[in-house]
Amino acid sequence: MFIRNQFRGSSATVRITLALTGLLLFVCAPALFAQDARVVVASELRSDGAITYHYRVFNDRTGAAVVAVQIGADRFSGATELTGRPVGWNARTATPYDIGFAIPAESSTSPTGFRVALIRMEESALSKIEWRAVDPTASVPAGARRRGFSVTLPQPDNAYKNGHWTAIFDDGVSASALLENDPNPAQPDDDQQPLPDVTPPHLTLTIDPMMIWPPNNKMVRVTTHVTVTDDRDAHPTVHLVSVGCSDGCDTTKDVSGASIGTLDTEFLVRASRNGDARSGRVYTFVYRATDAAGNSVNATVSTKVPHDRRDNSPFPR
Repeated sequence: MFIRNQFRGSSATVRITLALTGLLLFVCAPALFAQDARVVVASELRSDGAITYHYRVFNDRTGAAVVAVQIGADRFSGATELTGRPVGWNARTATPYDIGFAIPAESSTSPTGFRVALIRMEESALSKIEWRAVDPTASVPAGARRRGFSVTLPQPDNAYKNGHWTAIFDDGVSASALLENDPNPAQPDDDQQPLPDVTPPHLTLTIDPMMIWPPNNKMVRVTTHVTVTDDRDAHPTVHLVSVGCSDGCDTTKDVSGASIGTLDTEFLVRASRNGDARSGRVYTFVYRATDAAGNSVNATVSTKVPHDRRDNSPFPR
């Protein structure tokens, strides 16, 4: 009876809703929140007793830029954590933005193209600090790190040093974790300095036609289609590495127009195969893509002269 009445009450409904919400967040978290960024902090105690917290943002994600950074914001729980207010900040006189309130210039710094704001939560004394790119070109690109985010408080506040950070990417994905101490706060300004590029390009190949019929010993035109992308290099290079065939054919006679070392995509191949090889003849073309950092990847595409058309299939085998 007690259990039945409990489920009828509104408090039970709230408990069930929260439990289901937590379960959904646990299941969906990998898709909603990407741990592909880091924020480190260093503190500087000033002679007047105030303290400045300096933040550095590392974007380790591929293909997405950081457009906003929040301190004192746990994206997973939705909680805000900051109680301390920047030097000179006053709720009555602060300039309102579309989201949050301006922070005095004497108690904050922002990288070029970013704007900083203090965001207060309704019916709560807690807040968070957000730097948001007001110029799209100012965002922290993939593989880059950015310093220049700082805020000064009248006295230390551990939440600014040990609390959560949240980074928001331009595709809507967020990363969130606890702040880390900056291991090298004296490092020279590395604004816009890219991290080492270790990711090769993505190379995709298709070929037309995929099969050649009939095997009448004539030369047939074959065209390859090359698509290449890279997370850093807008124009990676592509070239033909090799051309081969599977049944011991002579590529000097059975393949024409293949220029190794160039982006050659038009060839003539002989519509022929060894009648003893049930697998037919396969012409194989290998390409290599290389980005500006020297990372490279190979991809292969092939076309086939089948042995026969068994089972009356409209497609040769």
